[in-house]
Amino acid sequence: MAQHYTAPNAHSKSSNTPIVAAVTVDGAAAATGAELAVYVDDELRGLATTDQLVDGKFWVQVYYDTEKPSDTDPTTNVPNIEDLTFKLWDPTGEGTELTDYTLTYTDNGTTLTALTTSEEGWGTPSDPVEIVFSNKQITAMTTGWNWWSTYVEMQNGADGLAMLENSLGSNGLLIKHKNDYLEPLDWGDEILWIGDIESISNEKLYMIKVNAPCDVVINGGRTSVTEHPIEIKYGWNWIGYPHYQQLVLDDALAGFAEDGDIIKNRITYNEYFFGEWIGDIVTLDPGQGYMYYSNSNATKYLTYQTGRNAVVENTNSKTNSFYVSNTGEFERNMTITAVLEMGGRELNSDNFEVAAFVNGECRGSAKIKYVEPLDRYVALLLAFGNDNEDMYFELTDGNNIMWSNEHVFFASDNRIGSLSNPFVLHFGNTGTAENGKLDALVYPNPSNDVFNIQCVGIRKIEVMDVYGQIVFSKEVKDDNHQIDLSNLAKGVYLLQIITCDGIVTKHLVKE
Repeated sequence: MAQHYTAPNAHSKSSNTPIVAAVTVDGAAAATGAELAVYVDDELRGLATTDQLVDGKFWVQVYYDTEKPSDTDPTTNVPNIEDLTFKLWDPTGEGTELTDYTLTYTDNGTTLTALTTSEEGWGTPSDPVEIVFSNKQITAMTTGWNWWSTYVEMQNGADGLAMLENSLGSNGLLIKHKNDYLEPLDWGDEILWIGDIESISNEKLYMIKVNAPCDVVINGGRTSVTEHPIEIKYGWNWIGYPHYQQLVLDDALAGFAEDGDIIKNRITYNEYFFGEWIGDIVTLDPGQGYMYYSNSNATKYLTYQTGRNAVVENTNSKTNSFYVSNTGEFERNMTITAVLEMGGRELNSDNFEVAAFVNGECRGSAKIKYVEPLDRYVALLLAFGNDNEDMYFELTDGNNIMWSNEHVFFASDNRIGSLSNPFVLHFGNTGTAENGKLDALVYPNPSNDVFNIQCVGIRKIEVMDVYGQIVFSKEVKDDNHQIDLSNLAKGVYLLQIITCDGIVTKHLVKE
């Protein structure tokens, strides 16, 4: 007699098939009294307990219909293909339901997710289907900054924080959430974490800095994402991913995003544009945290959609990159969405890769890619740095290297350009100040109001603030010009002088 689940309605289905399964929880055989339930969506289709073991294996009878009405013609039947989800009732302790394990057992390279493909059953006592459950989340931390979240149900967030701190041990340097942080303090034989974070939550992203690779281990049952809606406000939100399975991004966020929304992980980002996510993030991954930029002025609640999961290799990474950057040493980043021009024409080949530099150090790179709704090639570059650093750009096709005269100031979580209004980077025969082809005289500098500019063939003058916003722009047709910036706040600005032969970039200091 089942102790936790009700019995499936065997009479409502036309066929059945057996599954012989070896079930483990964190590497150990399921405890006596455990119950294995088989679901299709929310409907219970099979049930077995350890009282019904055969040679130490669960033997569960699964019920199904061999055919279903066609989606296009309800009067026509088609083969019925249904994905199975397994749930285990673990009687140890107070009893824990470990939910949502999708069958991925393979035979000769074919994933068996269709009941009609194996009417004689799946697995035997000598060769069972292996179904693995876990009460642990193990996340590998790499040296530097990591973006982390947990899918273990946080009945007590303070206990979860203690597990996180203990896992980090002497490797931990900092734990941060959006407005709070913890720092370790060596106190004799123990490490005390000092700060304002008192517990961890499934809905939040935590940035964790470590001095050496280590594993973070969190014990407990898995969450149900439907029970963990995440509050999303206008601007940047630090969000967790409370799901233990990898999900395709478009499926996980189906129906939620608005044009101009951005999601970024530790190394790259996507922008939502014309009904699709564009960028290098393919999946959302267990144990990872994300930042989400919402364009909506209204507070919304995000619940990840879990109808379809995916097992995708080599996702969310930059493959065959020409540039190498040690981005793990930087806590923060900013997005630069740009089109690239060479000789006055936009580049339209995915052979090009653009990189951001500070003082000769690569701070991130991106290959340009075709964006169908725009019918243009665009670079989505996640750049890393420290506030107010002067950042410039390099372009390569794998053989040749070109420089741009555009400069920007780095600002944490800044957004320079968008798919609807991309930033323009000029390369090639537009000329470069670095190689001596162009130069300009700007004086006095610093100044509290007026700056004099001397340069051959000036056609346009632009001034940008540290966020990449143009705060002054003027068409010019001479070699000597004066600009009045008395209305701007004190600070450092970027001056771009567009000439007949190229672009010259200078710093302006407004006193």
